[in-house]
Amino acid sequence: LGVQSAQLRGTQLKDLVYAFDVADREKKRAAYVRLVYETEEGEEIVFSRHITPAGTGEYRIANKVVTAEAYNDRLKDFGILVKARNFL
Repeated sequence: LGVQSAQLRGTQLKDLVYAFDVADREKKRAAYVRLVYETEEGEEIVFSRHITPAGTGEYRIANKVVTAEAYNDRLKDFGILVKARNFL
């Protein structure tokens, strides 16, 4: 696509919220990524990270805001490696 990986990196969380032009910046866009984990019992647990237009981030489990530590601990409970560089 002609885009170098260095151009895709940001220095702040708000850099991850894409704004096509100046007019788009006024729309107060946000972004999130979601992981749906299904337990052996068939229960689905939704993990997500949200980035607000101001550039702050929050962690959620089952749509409830939690601390980063609680988020990581819950993932570790399922044996999910949270120290991986590109993990959500």
